Amino acid sequence: MKLCRMLLATTLVLAGAGLVRAQDQLAPLQGRTEKLANEAGNAVVGIGFGRGGRRAAEMADLGGGAGFIIDEQGHVLTASTLVGTSGRVEIIFKGHHRGQAKVIGHDPRTHTALLQLEEPETVAQRMGLKKLPYLKLGKSADLKRGRVVATVGNAYSSLQTDGQAAFSLGVVSALGRVRDADNYKGFAIETDAAVNPGSYGGPLVDLDGKAVGIVIEPMSTKRWLGIAVPIDEVTQVLEDLKAGRTPAPPHLGLSVAGSAEASLKGVKIADVEADGPAAKAGVKAGDTLVTLDGAKVVEAYDIERELGLLSQGTPIELGLLRDGQTIKVTATLVASKAEEVTTREKPTAEAKTTAGKAYLGMTVEEREDGVYVKTVVEDGPAAKAKITVGAKLTRFNGKNVSSKKDIIDELSKLEPGDKVSVRVENSEGFAKTVWVIIGTKGGEPHAENPSDEKPKTKKRAFLGVRAAAGDEPGLKVDMVLEKSPAADAKIQVGDVILSLDGKKTDDYDTFTSILKDKAPGDKIKVRIARDGFEKDVTVTLGERPSDLDNQPNPHENPHEETPSTESKKPWVGFALEDRNGKAVVVDVAKDSPADAAGIKNGYAVVGIDGKEKLSIDDMDAIIKAKKIGDKLQVRIENEEGWAKNVTVTLAARPADK
Repeated sequence: MKLCRMLLATTLVLAGAGLVRAQDQLAPLQGRTEKLANEAGNAVVGIGFGRGGRRAAEMADLGGGAGFIIDEQGHVLTASTLVGTSGRVEIIFKGHHRGQAKVIGHDPRTHTALLQLEEPETVAQRMGLKKLPYLKLGKSADLKRGRVVATVGNAYSSLQTDGQAAFSLGVVSALGRVRDADNYKGFAIETDAAVNPGSYGGPLVDLDGKAVGIVIEPMSTKRWLGIAVPIDEVTQVLEDLKAGRTPAPPHLGLSVAGSAEASLKGVKIADVEADGPAAKAGVKAGDTLVTLDGAKVVEAYDIERELGLLSQGTPIELGLLRDGQTIKVTATLVASKAEEVTTREKPTAEAKTTAGKAYLGMTVEEREDGVYVKTVVEDGPAAKAKITVGAKLTRFNGKNVSSKKDIIDELSKLEPGDKVSVRVENSEGFAKTVWVIIGTKGGEPHAENPSDEKPKTKKRAFLGVRAAAGDEPGLKVDMVLEKSPAADAKIQVGDVILSLDGKKTDDYDTFTSILKDKAPGDKIKVRIARDGFEKDVTVTLGERPSDLDNQPNPHENPHEETPSTESKKPWVGFALEDRNGKAVVVDVAKDSPADAAGIKNGYAVVGIDGKEKLSIDDMDAIIKAKKIGDKLQVRIENEEGWAKNVTVTLAARPADK
C-alpha cells in the first residue's frame, strides 16, 4: 500500500512537472497571439449599411461585415459583396468611433473592394492617435498547410456592441483552386479559424500581424471551413483599384479559329503568342483545346468565361488534343494587355458594310442609381438575349456601367457578329449575365431605335398544369388550374404528358423550354397517357395570368407541408418539389414568411444560409433547427435563371398562433 502511495505521488509530480513545462513552452505563443489580437484588431473596421450594396443590407441581420485599413491615407480593403461597386458607406472603428468612406474600386474576380476613408486624420484624432492604425500586407505565396493564422472581424456586430474586433486562431487547412463554386473560382486559402458573416471582408493574418488574405463568403457547401482570397492576388491589382480602374482580365496568350459553331470536340488554336503563358506551357498552334482547368471547352466564349473568373498569377490546366493524343499542360496567367480570346473568322460582306456601326437594338437612359433599358426593338440583338425594358445594366463587355458613355465606348470596339456579355438586373433585384450577338443593322453605336420598329415584350405562353418527372417516361400531372387551356382540353390530374409537338418531355426543363418558344394563341399537340392508353389532344395556349401565384389550387398538393403537432416550430410557408435536381417552390402560403419575402411558385431554392447544392431534406433540416423569429437567408432563382438572395423571418405556423 505504501509503495502504491509513493508511485501515485511520483506520477502526480511528474504530470504536474509536464504541465508546467507545457505551459512554459506555450507562454511565448500566448503572448504573441495576445499582441496580435490587439494590434490587428486596431486596424479592423466594421462595415455599416449606408448606401452600400444590396447584399450589405441583407447581411445587417447577420452581424454585418468587416474590412481593414492598409495605410495611413485611410485605404480600406473589404469584400465587394458588402459594399457594392460605388457609393458611400459607414465605417465603425474600435472604441465605437465612426466615419464615412467611399468605394473607389472593386475587382469582380477576387470579390474585393477598396474604400477611401474620408478625413482620416480626424478619425485618428477621435481614436486618440496621431495616425491611423493599419495592417501591412504580407505574402500569401509563403503560406503552407498547417501554418498558424487568425481571422479578425466584426462577429455579431462586435465592433458596434463591444467596441472591439473578434479574434479567432486557427491554421491553414488547404491551399488550392475553388472548382465547385458558382462565381469565385480563383486560388483560395482554407482555414479552420472561426468564420461567420461578420468575418466577411476582414483579414486573415499570420503570426507577424500581416494580412495574407481577405475572408469572403464560403463558395462550397462540401467543407465547413472559412475561405480567404490570397492577398497576393489583391496586391497585384491594388494600384488599379486606387486609380478607380476595374482590373483587366488575365491573359493566356492564344487565339482560336472560329466560334460561330460550338463543337463537343473542343476548339482549334489558331495562334499562340510568343513568350506568352500558353507558349511557355508548351501550347502549339493547331492544338485543340478540350478543357480549361477541368471545364469543357466547346466554343471561344467558354475560355472567356473561365478566364473572367480568375486573376493574374493563377495556374490553370489546359487539356489539349494533339496528333490524336490527349495531353495536359499548366500555364500561369499574366496581366492582360488587350482583348484575351479572339477569333480569326473573316468578316462577311454584310459585316464589312456596317463596320464601326455595331447595333444592339435597344436604347438606355441614365437614372440616379444607374443605367436602365429604355426601349427594346422586337427581334433585335437585345431582345433575342431576353433583355427587357426596365432592366438595369450593371456590366457591359466585362466593364462596370455607370453611364451611357460606358456602353458607347465599349460598343465602339465591337463589330457585327461579335458576342458581348451583359450583366442585367430586373426590377425584383434578380441578376444574371446574358450574351448578346451584335447585330448588322446600320446606325451609330447605341442609336435610337428606328421609328418604324416599336419595342415589344414577348408574352409568355400558358398551359395551366403542374407536372413532375417520375420513374416512368413523361411528366405526371399533379395539378390543373381551373379555366386554363389544359382544363379546356380535358387534361386531368394523373395524366402523363409524353410529348409536346412530338418532342419527348421526360424532364421538366425540356417541358418548359418547349413552352418558352410558344406564344399565347399558338396551338400545341400534347400527347398524354391515361389508364394505359395514349392519345393526342390539341391545346390552344393562353397568356400567363399575372396573378397566377394567387390562384386557388384545385387539387391537394402531395408535397405540401404538414403542420407539426409540436408547438412553436419555425414556419417558412412554402413547399418544395424536386424537379431534375432543383428544389422548386410549388406552394407559397398567403401572408407567410416566404410570401412576405417575395418568394413565388416556380422559383428554385438554390441555397440557404450560404450553403448551396442542398437536397430538400437538407433544407428542411436547416429550417427545423431554427427558432421562431430567426432570419433565414434564402438564395432563389426564377424560371428565367435570374438569381438573388432574400431574407425570410421565420414565424410560428398558423395553428400555433
